[in-house]
Amino acid sequence: MGSPLDLVYYKPIVQVLIAYVALFYAFLYAQSGYGWYMYFSLKAAIPQKKASLSTIKYGTEPNVVKDRLKFDRTVGNLMEQSVPFLVSLLLSAAFGDNIDETAKYGWIYIAFRALYPFVFSRGLLVIVSTLPNYLTIFALLFTVIKKM
Repeated sequence: MGSPLDLVYYKPIVQVLIAYVALFYAFLYAQSGYGWYMYFSLKAAIPQKKASLSTIKYGTEPNVVKDRLKFDRTVGNLMEQSVPFLVSLLLSAAFGDNIDETAKYGWIYIAFRALYPFVFSRGLLVIVSTLPNYLTIFALLFTVIKKM
């Protein structure tokens, strides 16, 4: 097992963490960018309409509510699951048997998390994205539990 400061040993975990942060910000930018996109789209399509940015991003503008919900839930679910995932990943990296196995689970989690916005509106959410993420968190925790 590597030392706590052995970056070469923990490189696979650091890569997973960097990818996770990148995905986190990609979701945040998509959420914000969608609001701006719809704001300018509606202004161009209906110049006489006085829709405000806050109405579109936070209100009940009927043309954007469904798609905005997709982005809001994507970010919300990511934030809800951040603590369980990150704690499980780091516990497994520190106390699990195999750093490469831990990294593999991390990449699996990120791949299924990235699917979330694509499957949200199709009714496949739990089966295709969320359930595999839960199972991955349990697998990470199991790598620690089996050593206790």
